[in-house]
Amino acid sequence: MPDDVNQLTNSAARAETIRAAARYINERHADLKAIREEVAAYKATHIKGDLGMKISDFNALLRVYQLEGEDRDEFLDTLREGFAALGIGGQMDWVAEAERQAAQ
Repeated sequence: MPDDVNQLTNSAARAETIRAAARYINERHADLKAIREEVAAYKATHIKGDLGMKISDFNALLRVYQLEGEDRDEFLDTLREGFAALGIGGQMDWVAEAERQAAQ
């Protein structure tokens, strides 16, 4: 019989932990949703509206900006290689120009 009592006590404690975890996770998901909506509204107003830039273009810019030194260099090298392979390297001239200016 002691095992039955321990199981009931453990079950009650587990049930409370499950409920608490569900509440916590649902609250955090709601927070994330609100933040995502806030960021989307900001992008629509400032990136698309004020700058007249496509949000997807800004997201690409932001992705490169967020990379650290060596990772950024590697990513840009990958882009250059891919553009050259696809025969569209002219679009990457801004990278060469930025590198030229940085070397001065």
